[in-house]
Amino acid sequence: MLLYTRRGAPLSLTPDLLTTIAPPVQGVQVDVMQFMENPDPRVLREHGGGAHGFLALGEGSVVVASNRDPSMYEYGARPSTDKEVYVQIHSGGHTVSPQRYMEAVAALRPDLYVTMCDEVTADAKPKRVATSVRRTAAWLATCLEAHAVHQGTALLKQQLQADVDALRPRDRAQSQKKAKKVSRRNEPGQGQGHGREQGKGRGREPMVQDAAAEEARTAEPEPQSAADGAAAAAEAGRGKEEAGPGPGPGAVGEEVDELEGAGEGPLAGSLLLAPLAGGGLAAERAKAAAAVGARPEIGGYALCGLGTGEAPEARPGLIAASLDALPPSALDLRPVFGPGLGGSPEEVLAAVEAGVDLIDSSYVAQLTAAGCALTFPLQPPPDWQPAAAEAGAAEGAQPGVPADPVTSADDTKINLWSPVYRLDKGPLLPGCACFACARHSRAYVHHLLNAHEMTADVLLEAHNTAHMQGFMQAVREAIAGGRLARYRAWIASRRSVPLAALPRKLVAKRRASGPAGAGAEEDEGGASEASEASDAEAGVGGDADRVGQQGQAPAKWVRV
Repeated sequence: MLLYTRRGAPLSLTPDLLTTIAPPVQGVQVDVMQFMENPDPRVLREHGGGAHGFLALGEGSVVVASNRDPSMYEYGARPSTDKEVYVQIHSGGHTVSPQRYMEAVAALRPDLYVTMCDEVTADAKPKRVATSVRRTAAWLATCLEAHAVHQGTALLKQQLQADVDALRPRDRAQSQKKAKKVSRRNEPGQGQGHGREQGKGRGREPMVQDAAAEEARTAEPEPQSAADGAAAAAEAGRGKEEAGPGPGPGAVGEEVDELEGAGEGPLAGSLLLAPLAGGGLAAERAKAAAAVGARPEIGGYALCGLGTGEAPEARPGLIAASLDALPPSALDLRPVFGPGLGGSPEEVLAAVEAGVDLIDSSYVAQLTAAGCALTFPLQPPPDWQPAAAEAGAAEGAQPGVPADPVTSADDTKINLWSPVYRLDKGPLLPGCACFACARHSRAYVHHLLNAHEMTADVLLEAHNTAHMQGFMQAVREAIAGGRLARYRAWIASRRSVPLAALPRKLVAKRRASGPAGAGAEEDEGGASEASEASDAEAGVGGDADRVGQQGQAPAKWVRV
């Protein structure tokens, strides 16, 4: 699981706190679009080291650059064209071409990155989805060409030199002005003339000679001792420091020389993940995957456009439509990245079982923002059997903790905003060894939330990240032991009655009417049998009718 970041940084975790998380975080997800401005590619190139150096990531961390933020949708504010896509990021709207996109990728120097994709939501019309597939395929060809170019050093040297020239326009203008003066003085016929002009010419000859001699002395310094050279270098260094920050030609040359010595460019060793588009249409997804194929320059695949409103039960079929259309050998050594597919433990397991290898942890960011802490167990009981769970479900048994729509607490998480925790001295999760649970209590986190103190987000994100890392470790162990289907069945069997989304008007009425009682229980189910029958006879519509339909239709998990 990849650590979710926004503009390259975790929402609340610091680098030193990341080192305390166990199992350790092995990968980081960044959004390329968030590096179009503040910071832009020029800042990253000047800093050096790509995303690893700029973001102060530890050694061994894998950086995966995606084409969108999995927790917010950046596309669709304005129509895109065949040449560029319009995105809405923290600094406003930007039109991004494949060339500009690859420039940002080269500045980040990620270990894996997704090429530019024309993202559409799951409910997009078929014509728009077909256009998205066509554009994405064309942009993939452009990105592949740029990938080959960025594997060398010539383009990087050119970009760095252009950055230095842009930083010092005044110095460049002064140098050009001085060169023009010297060339004008040395032009033939400047000292020839008659009368007063001739006298002026003769009077200026020594000045021209002195200027030429001065230029020669500046260009060819006299030999000096090693001590004098060291002193001169130190003096020059002090002069540069006094002049203010900013890389000079020497810094550019050192970085380029280092790359040339290693024989590598900014994207040498980076794996290119081809986007598999198609929205919510299985036929278009199969068409897009067939067009991508198994090109040798492609290092993996990214399932783009998922997690944008499609039904959870339809998602495995869309993933299969994309992956089954690839050649049989395409997935042997190539990873599959699924941005936006980790909205709950059940969604993570469904994606893993469908063939996804890399998943982001945007679910942790959403839980932390809501003030929730994960509490579900990571291992099934030794005596748990799928047959017993199915028999209990048939008898109407409801395992786990019943969901509470007011506090958003269920058998997966607790909501620390709830006043029931104001005197709770226990840890967020008994038995958890994370930084938050080992040092602080539920009552303390509840107090921090009510005081609007950011330390609450720090502690919650530390706990939720550690818990999800432990969950992914359990998933890997289940895969290695051939028990993934059993583990997924156990996670699903723990769920009590799923929490259905209630209309906003009804929720407002319930909160205005006071504490939840028997009437609230009728609202959770949608309506009582008598009210459903009377509404059906009278043909009553509105909120009550919609809530009754929700009670009868298959309920969906609520994403915090």
